[in-house]
Amino acid sequence: SQIEHVLSKQEGITLNYQIIADKKGYLDKLEIDVELDEHLISDDVSYLGNLKKELQHALLNNLYINVEVKLVAPKSLQRSEGKATRVVDKRAK
Repeated sequence: SQIEHVLSKQEGITLNYQIIADKKGYLDKLEIDVELDEHLISDDVSYLGNLKKELQHALLNNLYINVEVKLVAPKSLQRSEGKATRVVDKRAK
């Protein structure tokens, strides 16, 4: 996918991610939770902030939509047997 392509070019993160679709007022919004690489040894807030901005910019350039990127701890996203559940839709039906 285009998202995996963008993520694969970035150091410090894994390809384990989850897309969350939600509403903010009348607008739809997308958030992508991305796991940090467990070998990343940095609690430097400015480094993590820059990493988040770089990912948001790269995703905007490839997907042509703004997405909120949330960096999460290694192995914190649920894993499943077989095909991963990548999209969570929290919008009211």
